[in-house]
Amino acid sequence: MKKIKIFFTLLFLIKVFSASAQFTKIHDFDGGANGGYPFSNLFYDGTYLYGVTVYGGLFNSGIIFKVKPDGTEYLKIFDFNPTVSGYHAYATLISDGIFLYGTTKGDDGVNSHGTVYKIKPDGSDFTTLLTFNGANGSTPWSGLLLIGDSLYGMTNYGGTDGTIFKIKTDGSNFENLFNFSETTSGRFPYGELIYDGTFLYGTTAGGGIHYSGTVFKILPDGTGYSKLIDFNNAPSGNYPYGSLISDGTFLYGTTGTGGVNDFGSIFKVKPDGSEYQQLLSFDGNNGQQPMDNLVILGDYIYGMTMFGGVNSIGTIFRIKPDGTSFSKLVDFDGTSHGSYPRRSLISDGTFLYGMTSGGGINGDGVVLKFFPENLENSEFDIHSDITIYPNPSNGLIKIETQSLTKLQIEVYNILGALITQQSSLNQQTVIDLTNYSAGVYIVKVHYNDNKVIHEKIVIK
Repeated sequence: MKKIKIFFTLLFLIKVFSASAQFTKIHDFDGGANGGYPFSNLFYDGTYLYGVTVYGGLFNSGIIFKVKPDGTEYLKIFDFNPTVSGYHAYATLISDGIFLYGTTKGDDGVNSHGTVYKIKPDGSDFTTLLTFNGANGSTPWSGLLLIGDSLYGMTNYGGTDGTIFKIKTDGSNFENLFNFSETTSGRFPYGELIYDGTFLYGTTAGGGIHYSGTVFKILPDGTGYSKLIDFNNAPSGNYPYGSLISDGTFLYGTTGTGGVNDFGSIFKVKPDGSEYQQLLSFDGNNGQQPMDNLVILGDYIYGMTMFGGVNSIGTIFRIKPDGTSFSKLVDFDGTSHGSYPRRSLISDGTFLYGMTSGGGINGDGVVLKFFPENLENSEFDIHSDITIYPNPSNGLIKIETQSLTKLQIEVYNILGALITQQSSLNQQTVIDLTNYSAGVYIVKVHYNDNKVIHEKIVIK
């Protein structure tokens, strides 16, 4: 009898340990000198995670920080100053391998309409590239997209009802590419743009025919605007606050409200606007009000909701791209896990990383790391005759195979968005990513009909 009790005790402990081992809080913000209330995604360069906070720092106007994925070497690299550098950064950082680039939202006073800036990863050489003035845009909530030597972004206000803009990485050649206009094209873009090599894709949180938000695409020169979706309130979903991701066939996104229960939804649509499908309507218990984009890892799409769950302060979830196998993985609980995640998760190919805007020991937000067990990736072939190198890379990635076979190659960024794809019948293929930001990418190679190999590549 004693042996049976011991066995069940050990089994219980193993299960508890396994469940808790999936989620790791790697940093607690203090709300003071080291920042507080992060509303952005993280950026990973293969060594450090970088992020921004809205408050805290020397001027209580936010900071830029970096930390290693194991939680060590946390370092504040910059304090935002309202009168000098702009303030209240809500946007995810990106990199060209030399500088980090971002935006500040502003609020009032100097730099009240927001800025575009760059800074080196060690905190040196901070430069304001652009100060918005209202007419050329105002209040950029979202981050930037790098194509070649040009940065693309959106402002929530300004212009007419928000703008799409372009600027060189040295601060020259600013262009206002597009002015949003209420019912015609939507208004109030919050998320980032994504790029498939031809079109830019994005969302607006308001406007459109039903005043409930849109999904759109546009060419990088500002022409060719096309509205793919006009959201139409519950039960169809409305107010998409986040960005889109792509698997090469469909675009995926979330709406902050709407759906059958009016608590938000997950949707997909083809890049031409056809085959719109609502994959899930949140019901409160499984989450409520997702605020940003999703991320693809293995066979699943992962995301977070800002509200809902057992404690009504947010969840982590996953779902398959066809809308099946939904699971709530984490209920945020405040102190241990954080609370109210405002943005999304990112992936390094194995782990997921993110932040919460509140909770933690000090109530000022946390940086989190999550390992999704049981990825159900039976298609992955670890013992492959395909080699992907060098790693790290300068952007030119070689894929070699020992035998002649057709390869279908896909490259995803850390948010799970497909950035390029190509087919090859050669034993050596070169993928050119030199025009993309420094950071971590996932190279996925399909071969021999149903085999797949994927590898995490760091571009410096």
